[in-house]
Amino acid sequence: MLRRRCRTAFTLVELLSASAAATLLMGGLASSLYIASRALPDDSGPRSSAMGSPYAVGQIVGDLRYARRFFELTSRSVAFETPDRNGDQAPERVRYAWSGVVGEPLTYEFNDEPAIELVRHVDQFDLTALTRQLEAQEFAVTPSIPVVFEEFTEAKLSKNGTYLWVNRPADTQEGDLLIAAVAIDSDSGADPYMPAGWQPIVVNKYFYNGYYYATLGVFWKIAGASEANSYSFDWTYNQQAYGWIMRFTGHHPTAPVQAYATAADYLAEPASPAVTTTTNNCLVLRLGAFDDDDIDVDAPGVPAHTAITMDKSKSGDDNISGGAAYAYLPMAGDAGASHFTLTDIEQFVTTTLAIQPEFP
Repeated sequence: MLRRRCRTAFTLVELLSASAAATLLMGGLASSLYIASRALPDDSGPRSSAMGSPYAVGQIVGDLRYARRFFELTSRSVAFETPDRNGDQAPERVRYAWSGVVGEPLTYEFNDEPAIELVRHVDQFDLTALTRQLEAQEFAVTPSIPVVFEEFTEAKLSKNGTYLWVNRPADTQEGDLLIAAVAIDSDSGADPYMPAGWQPIVVNKYFYNGYYYATLGVFWKIAGASEANSYSFDWTYNQQAYGWIMRFTGHHPTAPVQAYATAADYLAEPASPAVTTTTNNCLVLRLGAFDDDDIDVDAPGVPAHTAITMDKSKSGDDNISGGAAYAYLPMAGDAGASHFTLTDIEQFVTTTLAIQPEFP
């Protein structure tokens, strides 16, 4: 399984800042090179040139468009790095320079090759505008690191019992967020008992016309330095069960669950309630317990969400199913309601969680 991941993207603020800086730089380059071009001899003049000054300026501007970093930047020379051009999988080094002596050439260097004359008999070439500095207030940009679903484990109790052992996710490390969901057929009696170190989020049951049809318990913990290999979730009455434990990284270290909501009803598309967040880039986790086995295995059917699981305690009557899926909410606010998809109408319990990131 993947370990805690490094960021591979940038925030909108960072991209806009970089774009603005690049725009200012290219504006300065264009202005300075335009001025420089007016000082280069014209092709129609009495002096000969290795390349006409308009073409030379065009080449310089074209190269500078691909500059990734500068090695040298003075009023009369510029050296910089560009991406690979010759297919050797290495960046290129380009340099333009003029000695400052009237009549001397403007030269061009590519990597370690000897300098060549780009324009002969130059009267003036001034890149002062390139060396001007813009003063700006410094500010720190905190990287946005999303909550990441890493893996899950599951367990099935296919005959009536009062407890379910679920293995710890294999790659669990200290500080990871573990969320457990236990779907129990009918009535569990007392709420499911949590293993030591776990915290309850919510336990909900569907009750109608004197009968219980499904129970869903949801719990969380932050993994410690030494975790048990498996955890036992217990209840009172003999029932079947399906349970799973999900592992997340990138979460808030002390208060990962920002909000939750729960619902219970009797539908072919079990409603998953909305939650409202106050932090950007939350992960919205939708969980469900469904009476019987009217499901498509591995397909929770939550629109625009990534599936985690959809499975059952066993096939046939008197069993229980459970499912999970998630999506990201880039901006704080209402995550909106959604739904699971079953193959027939069934009683259900659903719970929606908002997991907030450490760095939103």
